[in-house]
Amino acid sequence: MSKILYADYYIPSNIISAKDILLNSESFLLENSSSDVIEAANKYIRDTKLSEIAVEKDYDIINIFSAMLSKMFEKIDVAPCKIRNIFYTSYDNYNYNDYVSVPYYLQEKYKLSNAAVMVLNQQCASTLQAIRMADCINRTEKGAYSLIISPAFLDKSKDRYTGFTIVGDGAAIMLIGDDNKGEGFKIVDTFSISGGYTSWYCYENFNKAKRNKYDEMKIRLIMYKSFNQLIKHFKKYEPWFKNSKFIIGQSVNEKLEKEYLGNLGTLYKNYYGGHIEDVDTIRNLKDMINSAKFMEGDKISLIALGEDFKSLSISSVFCKYE
Repeated sequence: MSKILYADYYIPSNIISAKDILLNSESFLLENSSSDVIEAANKYIRDTKLSEIAVEKDYDIINIFSAMLSKMFEKIDVAPCKIRNIFYTSYDNYNYNDYVSVPYYLQEKYKLSNAAVMVLNQQCASTLQAIRMADCINRTEKGAYSLIISPAFLDKSKDRYTGFTIVGDGAAIMLIGDDNKGEGFKIVDTFSISGGYTSWYCYENFNKAKRNKYDEMKIRLIMYKSFNQLIKHFKKYEPWFKNSKFIIGQSVNEKLEKEYLGNLGTLYKNYYGGHIEDVDTIRNLKDMINSAKFMEGDKISLIALGEDFKSLSISSVFCKYE
């Protein structure tokens, strides 16, 4: 049996207004070149509820995770030798420099000598995919623990505006374990599905036709079509969603979430700091646990979408409090 034993997150104290980011985004200005950009920015903020974005100024990713892991080992009684898996959920933040890998450094520093490091690339669904994999391993390996390490620090050269959201910075950790002691959220079931229709369509219709430029609007429409197809697979889990005290979503865009997920049940999300990639999952889960009271048998559902305009993954984790 797997339980979520610990969760924590870090968000930078440096906050930039969403309006400033939008008005300095080439993509946003181009999209709204024929309209009043100030009004367009205000409307975007009203619709998405994204108003304050966390942006790391000068950070050392190893120091950030070292502080978080030291705090975890001080708070909970778990022997480092019992942690068998480390799931690191970012390719972009994998290297500290040419000679240092972030997850491998942390493994050695905290004497996690029995752990295997695995790097995931399911975009913003990576944390839920890691929980799913940890649960599968724990069902066959009694007494095992899995550590999830989730960094989300955008390269300073990249535009934080992506069209449907604004990306913030942050980091999170989670510990999953085979533990019958104490209260907590037991993982009852997990589900994940991916779609490669966008990649297939672009290769078949653009590359083979030797076109030099992709039709970005067409790609966005294909992504929405692919999402609508994938979300149908969650039909059989509707009773669980409906009976959940909370559905833990991402902090992407209130308008989109209401449109696609609003009928599932009571969504819990926090738009402060922006969409912090897969850190959203742990951030919103921890905030929800700290702000609500739970009784034995209460259910929660976690759901996340990961996409990069080439691929699409949707994952869910279903938990019960006991």
